[in-house]
Amino acid sequence: MNVFIIIGVLFIPCFIFYNLWCLKNRKVSSWIGNKHQVTQDIYFKFQFISCIFTCTLMALFAIFATISNLGNEYIVLLVILFHISISITKFVATKKNYISRI
Repeated sequence: MNVFIIIGVLFIPCFIFYNLWCLKNRKVSSWIGNKHQVTQDIYFKFQFISCIFTCTLMALFAIFATISNLGNEYIVLLVILFHISISITKFVATKKNYISRI
């Protein structure tokens, strides 16, 4: 198994615990950015659900990478997948007026 796949898999529980902390402390994830203000309290639950969805995608991608024997390109593809997911979360939250720019 590739070291990058192990690092990617170890990131998943860290990301879940970080977003759980954000949910309990009512903080916007630093991945979304500090330039956003929460306009509806449902955003924090939305952020956590989005985190679970992102981590599920990353876990499935890690399984795929292990089966298909991806090498070092795995980490690049994982970072792209992660940032696309974060961008979609930010876009949907803005469209639903959960957050707004300060």
